Amino acid sequence: MPRKPSAQQQLDIAKRRERVSKCIAGGFTIRQTSEALKVPRSTVADDKKAILQAVQDSMVDDFKEHFSINLLRLEAAIKHQMPGVFRGKVENVRELVRIVEREAKMLGHDRQTEVAISGALAVKDETERENPVDTIRAAIASLETGDRDGTGGQPKGTR
Repeated sequence: MPRKPSAQQQLDIAKRRERVSKCIAGGFTIRQTSEALKVPRSTVADDKKAILQAVQDSMVDDFKEHFSINLLRLEAAIKHQMPGVFRGKVENVRELVRIVEREAKMLGHDRQTEVAISGALAVKDETERENPVDTIRAAIASLETGDRDGTGGQPKGTR
């Protein structure tokens, strides 16, 4: 099991990686960087790998934060529309549908489900689960036609 580098060694590694990073950004190859910094190529390769991993980790963290912030914004937008939706205002319902569609797209709920039956056959299932967006669209249509109870304007019991 490798021992942990001392504080001074960690500082030296950090300084070297900063120089390696500048060389890479400047278009140097691993060989050119190795020669310029007078360190073995394997060290430069390891540093490059560590630098790229750190950048990738940082990007993932930034993405997660951005994604979470956008979900919070969508939730706030949904809450803002709800009073108008409950009053039956069509413009609020339309905006709610737009927001819910955006949220579904962000979360990946807008994709079709594929079920593989065999190696050569796949069935796309769009009907198995009820789509809340379709339910809201139906509600908009009923508001626009004045059919608030979903009976098509007919008295109950005559359908």
